[in-house]
Amino acid sequence: MVVQRLYFFVMSGRYKNIIRGVILFFGGFVVMGIGTVLPEQWKVFYYSIGATITFMGATVIGYLMTSST
Repeated sequence: MVVQRLYFFVMSGRYKNIIRGVILFFGGFVVMGIGTVLPEQWKVFYYSIGATITFMGATVIGYLMTSST
């Protein structure tokens, strides 16, 4: 029952979007981490994608934190 309530709380309204932003934010770091083990020609590609995803996540989080309830 508690898990169900927590799930509903997390998936309702703005919390769902904040969690999406957090997933994007850390997902960008994961992509950049994958880029470190790849050959040189792929590193720039993965770094740019990872940085873009991280920036998107941070933007989503920042917008939702500052937006009115």
